Amino acid sequence: MFEIKHNDLGFELKMSATLENIDLADDFFADYLIKNDISTNHFSLRILLRESMLNAVTHGSDTDPDLIVNMEVQVSSDEIKLAVKDPGEGFPWQDKKPHFEVFEESGRGLALMHMYSDAINYNEKGNQVVITKKLQIIGEK
Repeated sequence: MFEIKHNDLGFELKMSATLENIDLADDFFADYLIKNDISTNHFSLRILLRESMLNAVTHGSDTDPDLIVNMEVQVSSDEIKLAVKDPGEGFPWQDKKPHFEVFEESGRGLALMHMYSDAINYNEKGNQVVITKKLQIIGEK
């Protein structure tokens, strides 16, 4: 399952928790950024989408295609927000320190999300993340 619903601020996506659907979501998001003339660093936005969706699919849903991952994208004149929620038990985000260890099997996604975002907020349970990225015109500092 892969459903997209557009709204005035962006779009909502509901998808089965599969790795293939992350690729579809990324492709849709890339097209959305171009079609809506969001002229900022697309690479950083796509990293944020992919890493948050990867965590929701692999950790929050155990890559179970019967489970649903939800994403909402809201765009304003100066920022974009990605909200990703999975049906999992959550994780103790309060205890996690973003670190980037090249040789560890996991944990790099949180570090990348912190590197490329302007703000990250979790719900209390730890199964929803809201990522804020300030929109910056390419070439501005």
